[in-house]
Amino acid sequence: MGNRNCNVLALPAAAAIGWLWGIGIDPRPLALIGLIPVLWTLVSNRWLAGFVPAFYVLAATRGLIGGSMVFFDHGALFGVILWLAAAVPHYFAGVLCWQRQRTARILCGIPLLCLALALPPVMLVGWAHPLLAAGLWLPQLHPGWLSLPGMLALMSIVSATLYQPSIGRCVFLLLAGGHAVVHYSVPAINTVPFIRTHQTQFAIGTYGVAPPDVLTILRRHWQMQAMLDADSLLDVFPESVGGDLDNYIAGQWQNYLRDNHPHKTVLIGAYRRNQGRPEGIIVAITANAVRTLYAQRLPMTGGMYNPFGAKANRFHAHWLGASTADVAGLRVGFAICFEHVVLWPMLQTTFSRPEIVIAPASIWWAPMQLQNAQRQSLRLWALWLGVPVVEAINGGNHD
Repeated sequence: MGNRNCNVLALPAAAAIGWLWGIGIDPRPLALIGLIPVLWTLVSNRWLAGFVPAFYVLAATRGLIGGSMVFFDHGALFGVILWLAAAVPHYFAGVLCWQRQRTARILCGIPLLCLALALPPVMLVGWAHPLLAAGLWLPQLHPGWLSLPGMLALMSIVSATLYQPSIGRCVFLLLAGGHAVVHYSVPAINTVPFIRTHQTQFAIGTYGVAPPDVLTILRRHWQMQAMLDADSLLDVFPESVGGDLDNYIAGQWQNYLRDNHPHKTVLIGAYRRNQGRPEGIIVAITANAVRTLYAQRLPMTGGMYNPFGAKANRFHAHWLGASTADVAGLRVGFAICFEHVVLWPMLQTTFSRPEIVIAPASIWWAPMQLQNAQRQSLRLWALWLGVPVVEAINGGNHD
């Protein structure tokens, strides 16, 4: 295939693959996202090559326009600007990692591109990383970090086969594809029998808006308490629904559990103030104790993690914070909302070897495309890690 044909076909192909994000929650079509670095190697011009990851992420995050309009309470132009701005770092990553020699692009460029997409500044808007396809192509490798070099090697072999086809490489790829198909299993989402997750539909509030009054907050907690039953030992609620979980509200929960569910543990997403700035947390509440299990490592860029915003809205980012904690005798990994869709936080969790992952989110503001994309990403991680994932979402339909 000539260079001009490669250049012409690679860009729409990247956009088409990106469009697979958010079409339902089935992760299997996303096996194709691993081809993004492969398409990038096919482009023979540095400045055009940058459009491959840019077009891919623009298609994958198309719901960001409507979502940012709701979250920030601004017009469509603001949403379009944010959507386009998220693609700019991807474009420059593709430009800077490109190398003139095709062999160099395959052997060095693919790992460099994947690394650039996984690190700041690209990581801060780096949704839908191509390496997430490892959950489908190389499921349940032990230890889980082996999927990382394995997927990079697979991308390089596919690129080399397109460049210089050989019977050996073609046979290998057929065997790899057959292995992935045979070993595919439905992701284990909310399958732990003693854990009950609660999917809620609370409108938490838009960016910069003052929190609701105390009575409104209490009513929300009363609603959540009414959702509990006697069938589970551990109940999980979504991100942020606990609000600013002060001592009074925590005490209300303890009194309720002491009177009605003395053996139950409730995990609830909340936030707290740390040196005047908020941070997302997951709190465990029992009849006898309240403890913080997890502090968010990467809040949503712009809406939460914003180094240049007002102090009251600048969430802390615990970049290298602990990703696991012991709960109910299990080693539990945690990831909150935005951490589901970027590579680094969940990859760090992979190295911690959790037995289950608890993944709350609050995406009530997002259109269904973004909500589905986030749920697809969690299913890819469930396949990658080979452990059950507990999904608790505060959502809604804003299409």
